[in-house]
Amino acid sequence: SGLLVSWLRETAPPRFAEIYAQPWPDASAVARLLGMTRESAEDAFRRYTTALTARQAKEVAFSKAVEEARDRHLAGDWAGLAAALGRAVALRPGDPQVRFDLAAAQLRTGEYEAAEKNLKRVIDSGLPSDDPLVPFGHYQLGRLYDLEGRRDDALVEYRRVLALPDVHDSHRSAQEGIATPFTRERLE
Repeated sequence: SGLLVSWLRETAPPRFAEIYAQPWPDASAVARLLGMTRESAEDAFRRYTTALTARQAKEVAFSKAVEEARDRHLAGDWAGLAAALGRAVALRPGDPQVRFDLAAAQLRTGEYEAAEKNLKRVIDSGLPSDDPLVPFGHYQLGRLYDLEGRRDDALVEYRRVLALPDVHDSHRSAQEGIATPFTRERLE
């Protein structure tokens, strides 16, 4: 009944009070008050509930993917972590935290090209410069470039971190990256 009331409020705001005030309206009476046939009203309500269910199903699938990612991370299963986070990003592509986490997992699995794309999307997502994902996105990009042997590009990224607000000791991390190139052994 709650779904029906929500649908009526959205479908017929000016007539909602009139419909709701009916003592025991049946589907035909509600449809008449909406200016519809019973069949068209039932079809419209079915489409409304199906759309709501689809949105909830997507959120449930996202939560399951994130939960699986957490379990894979705890088990040290980097490929499984990347796969689960990949599903989460597909369900919520605009979530910069999940994309950042995916890039970190891809860094561990050696998927450098994909990690680079994801980090650049995080950096370019419009977050404010004091959001931790921005300086640490540049820092991770520097680490990735070090792993690829692109030291000059890595230094550019570490210096970009220093030009941003110092968030969660990001400047210290960047200075360490400038002083010592990042290696695969440090990932372990």
